[in-house]
Amino acid sequence: MKVVKIDENLLKTAEKIIFLVHLLEKKSQKEQIAGIISAPHVIFIKIFMLIKNSINGINIDNDLKKLKNNFILISKKISKVQNNFNLNNIKKKLDLDFLFIQKVLKIVNVLRYCPDKIYVFILSRGEKIYTNIIELLLQARNNEFVVINPIKKILGIGNYFESTADIYESKKRIKNFFINKKIILMTGKIAGNEKGELVLLGRNGSDYSAAILASCLNCGYLENWTNSNKFIKKMIKRSKNVYNSIFISYEEAMELSFFYSKVFHPRIISLIHQFNIYYSIKNIKFSKNFSIYIGKFLIKEKCSYYKIVHLNEMIIFHIQHKENEMFISKMLKKISSLGISVILISQSFIKKTITFSISHNEQKRIFNLFKNLFSKLLKNEYFKIIKTINNVSIITFIEQSQKLFNICTKIFSHQFPITTNNCSKYSISLLSNNTNLQKIHFSIQQTLTLKKKNIDIFLIGIGSIGKSFLEKLFFQKKRLQKKNIFLNVLGVSNTKGFYINLKGIVLKNLENFLQSSKKKFNFNKLIKLSNKNFFSNPTIIDCTSSQIIANQYIDFLTNGFHVITANKKANSSFLKNYQNIRHAAKNYNTKFFYETNVGAGLPVIENIQKLMDTGDKLIKFSGILSGSLSFIFGKLDEGISFSQATKLAKKLGFTEPHPRDDLSGIDVARKLLILAREVGYFIEMEDIFIEPIITKKLMQVSNVELFMQEISIMDSIFHKKSIQAHLEKKVLRLVGTIGKYGKCKVEIIAVDSNHPFFKIKNGENSLAFYTKYYTPNPLLLTGYGAGNNVTSAGIFSDLLRIL
Repeated sequence: MKVVKIDENLLKTAEKIIFLVHLLEKKSQKEQIAGIISAPHVIFIKIFMLIKNSINGINIDNDLKKLKNNFILISKKISKVQNNFNLNNIKKKLDLDFLFIQKVLKIVNVLRYCPDKIYVFILSRGEKIYTNIIELLLQARNNEFVVINPIKKILGIGNYFESTADIYESKKRIKNFFINKKIILMTGKIAGNEKGELVLLGRNGSDYSAAILASCLNCGYLENWTNSNKFIKKMIKRSKNVYNSIFISYEEAMELSFFYSKVFHPRIISLIHQFNIYYSIKNIKFSKNFSIYIGKFLIKEKCSYYKIVHLNEMIIFHIQHKENEMFISKMLKKISSLGISVILISQSFIKKTITFSISHNEQKRIFNLFKNLFSKLLKNEYFKIIKTINNVSIITFIEQSQKLFNICTKIFSHQFPITTNNCSKYSISLLSNNTNLQKIHFSIQQTLTLKKKNIDIFLIGIGSIGKSFLEKLFFQKKRLQKKNIFLNVLGVSNTKGFYINLKGIVLKNLENFLQSSKKKFNFNKLIKLSNKNFFSNPTIIDCTSSQIIANQYIDFLTNGFHVITANKKANSSFLKNYQNIRHAAKNYNTKFFYETNVGAGLPVIENIQKLMDTGDKLIKFSGILSGSLSFIFGKLDEGISFSQATKLAKKLGFTEPHPRDDLSGIDVARKLLILAREVGYFIEMEDIFIEPIITKKLMQVSNVELFMQEISIMDSIFHKKSIQAHLEKKVLRLVGTIGKYGKCKVEIIAVDSNHPFFKIKNGENSLAFYTKYYTPNPLLLTGYGAGNNVTSAGIFSDLLRIL
């Protein structure tokens, strides 16, 4: 047997009423079906206004007539499409019903008062009329059915407006009722008290009626067809093209009831749980594609979207009191009696405090309560409101208890500042003062629930390294997607323009798009775009050497963007800025990666960080840190002149566009400075000694062509140095060293064949770390430390570390 409940708002039209009957007929072919009938909410409101206006002395004859004509119109439409539908019968019943309502309301109008018993009786007339219409429609279609009178069969305990069913007594009453027909009907929202008087079942009355009937009939399945409410629409939107069904345990549904009580009401969930009733929620628009199932089962859900819910515009009260549990109990009961929902109650017995949250709309009522009911206690400082926190968002994760630890672990590493508060063993609630709740919700949801790992990329600089990175990314795209890694390039910027495509940028015609773009990179506009669109792991990649871009890293990080940079300017700037960048990344749980700052694609930074984290300590360091100078000094070994070696290095792409930048020794000094800071030395650039490679006069030549012509003046100098080294069976190398107390030098030295740098001459880097763990033999890292391919590969490697 199955109980079917159709959302009352689906019965506004004749077409929808016929749909309900067709649904009952179709399902009754397979098994016995019980249907719950209720009037649309708009009918309930109209009847409510008739009573209210009558109490206020307002004439309601015209409104009463319009309501009656509405029912007649629906009945006429049904009679046009359904043969044998007894229209005269329904008209007679409507005449009797509305004549009675008119007489009663005239008395109410005179008395200016309506007794509760009469009030609820008139309010329920809509349900009764709809039940009559559906009865006649079933008769016209020759169906076998029986109608249960809930006033006689369902015992309600409580007041006229808000009663709770006595399930066990109702079971006895229905058990003795002849119900062997294929279709069973029962009017929703109502029951009968011990005197046999009609009472209402309160909020979610029709859903509650369905749960009551399912319990009384020992039915194993309850099917609820809802209208396009916000919750279902939200679930459809989030689950689009991903999953068709959501499975929820009874315990999880009970937690959800605090957030979506229109769909999961606590007393309904409690009832179906008690009698182990399998509960499905379907939507008339999306029934083929989407369902929510609630049951005893614990299924490894394919989808966990529903498990993240939120309340916004909440206010937190933090109250301190003298040690008296009676006061706390009295206060909470009084708040509850006012119909104010209290969320997340926590107490500290040591500090004698209680903290709870309510909707921001209820703030005035709470303050009035304290002022009027507890004024003496406040005056005598029996309790005091320590503080209130406005505009708080509560995000709740609902999950089986054994998985909550894993959720906590992921949450605490998230990029948004949040505070935890345990709600029950099935949920964790987080409090956030961040006003952009939807963005937090989406981003945490991405972190917790999706197997698909996304990174949304904004690339600044598409010179040789930037282009090489894009080529690698697009080449590796399919391989990474097989591992559920999706790298989405959404924005690209260079000196010509800033091009954004939220659907994803392709490499083809990128140059044309940038040239046609009139926009320049503007981070404020990117933030606005980020607030409108929910980026997943938004990451800015800096492939420039721009100081202006480097100066914005803190802004990037504090606004939720990860930063990957090949640009050494930020890390080699003033120590204070170096530290502030790391504080920003730490405080906002964003990531700042810069592996290519030293050694291009060599894993230098990550390895040295791990060594320091595990307790190692640097004793001394020496390294060839420039691929271009490694190449140039290597060519000197072969007898090639310094100027020819420099020209060849520039031609092969080893040097910067202006070779002066390499030959100044500043680039090596920057790398040395970064390494020194990584191992814990607080030094500035001015603390590093740099031996001049070329003359001061040559350093002042800004024109590249002229510089390349005049560089030959260095040939004789380096020829003499090379000859002298050769006589000693040594070779020249430009080396950066970190000595005792962090003393750093960049200098030209001669090394023999026993030195690890002797064979480093073709553009490689070689770094020797002498540490507490690695001595007397150093940790030696050797490989190409310059070139577009290795640098872009290093950036790519950093990008994947984001995940």
